Amino acid sequence: MMSRKMLIFSTIFLAVLMGFISFTATFYFATKEMNENMGRTQSSDRSETESENEMDGYHFASEQILEENYEDYGKAMGFKSADEYEIAAVSVINDPSVLHKSNENNGFEVYYNLKTNEFVKVSADGCIMEYFTPESGKLYYDSQ
Repeated sequence: MMSRKMLIFSTIFLAVLMGFISFTATFYFATKEMNENMGRTQSSDRSETESENEMDGYHFASEQILEENYEDYGKAMGFKSADEYEIAAVSVINDPSVLHKSNENNGFEVYYNLKTNEFVKVSADGCIMEYFTPESGKLYYDSQ
């Protein structure tokens, strides 16, 4: 049988041990969560910067091509200005849910939004060449 002193010592030892384990677990999980949050913040900052850079990187090849495309397609699509039209084209390019493919023969990149029937063609040097809603829909995208 255990003596009273031994019982008190064992109880105190177990309480201290449980406190230490609890502190260690709390510290471990708090540190892990902090590291995950820091990684998310850095990743989010990086993706916002990359997204801003991509937005700045895509434009129509020239002001004239932008204006011509806006007159031919943008007004019919409901855009109030050529700038608004160009921003919409860039948003299609940057949308990860749209269909995208490259044409290795001519270097064009084409993007198609199934939900909105928007089509964008980008040249090998990153200039927007076309942005419109094709009458034949996805068939037009497939033919590119």
